[in-house]
Amino acid sequence: MRPLIVMLLAASLPLSAQFWARLANPSVEVGILHPPELGLKISRMALAPARNPASMELADALAADLLRERDLEVVAKGDVDLLDRAQDMAARGTVDPDLVTQLGRALGPVVLLTVHVNRAEFKHQESSKDTKDKEGKLTATTHTLTTTLNFEADLQVVDGTTGKVLGVAQIREMPVVSVSSDKGRPTPPDEHVLRRKAFDVALDRVLKLLLPWSETTKQIYFDDKAYRMDQAATLMKANDFQGAHKLAESGAVEAEADAAGEAKLRARAVYNLGVVAFAQGNPGSAIQKFRRALEILPDAGIFKDALKEAQRAVEVRATYDRYQRSADLTAHTANRPRPSSDKARTPEERLEDLERLWKKGLLSEDEYRTKRAEILKSL
Repeated sequence: MRPLIVMLLAASLPLSAQFWARLANPSVEVGILHPPELGLKISRMALAPARNPASMELADALAADLLRERDLEVVAKGDVDLLDRAQDMAARGTVDPDLVTQLGRALGPVVLLTVHVNRAEFKHQESSKDTKDKEGKLTATTHTLTTTLNFEADLQVVDGTTGKVLGVAQIREMPVVSVSSDKGRPTPPDEHVLRRKAFDVALDRVLKLLLPWSETTKQIYFDDKAYRMDQAATLMKANDFQGAHKLAESGAVEAEADAAGEAKLRARAVYNLGVVAFAQGNPGSAIQKFRRALEILPDAGIFKDALKEAQRAVEVRATYDRYQRSADLTAHTANRPRPSSDKARTPEERLEDLERLWKKGLLSEDEYRTKRAEILKSL
């Protein structure tokens, strides 16, 4: 039985060493820039008005936050009366081609964001806990009120020119807030705080759909005294990447030349240079250093994890570069197909469009008769 125990202990040593290495050494934040999840370049959008109160509240919150985004022009609800006609499209979560065509004419190239809250239910729960002294005498009673919001919403992004659904997102959140008091029943939690948490999730989802976003990962940076790794770590903490790179590079060169040195420390010095390159936005160079570090110390899990992250960063950058070279879906360009104006269409086509809008309830009878008379007068 003893040999088996020895084998198990030996197998666990590398994992234990990696665990303590992660705890004992500082970490470096590395940013990875992603393209929008839709993969499309979008600079103009409009929010379709919502009908139910919860959807209206979310739409207003999104509009207020999106208006602060410098890279996105938001067509305000009040700017275009035609957006009011988009209410049933937002409520039903469907796309009306005729309505989208009108929006394209009125707004130009734009994407339409529809917001529909399916559920926004608050659940309140009360509890209490008694505290007693050593003799069992009651000393205090703590009362707790817990409020949970069951929030579900659907988001849909539509090309305002073609009516094509570009993407959909579902928000499913259950934020919780608790308040406690040992002086009687506490004041109930502020429900607005819970709504704001759910709205923040929705905003983050919308921004990732429409705009580039940054992901932050953490990479372990070894601060051993060998090969001046501790000095470079100090510069890394101060965000002096250029100075850290010089020290890490000289330390890695020294480690490579030190054939008699401890393999663990030599590998760490080379690995550290890869982390610096990664933090400087050069994951391709980092991959080379991580691979070299693994040649020296093949079982290092930290090195393997860093290599995977750098490889993923290279793939993400390639996708981002393709996004950067793509055309803006909402730009005013001569080459972009645009809906033809009413004057360029035949009276028969205009009458057919008018008939469809009226049958769908998007025009009142008076509006229908007035516009029909105008078309017939042009014959």
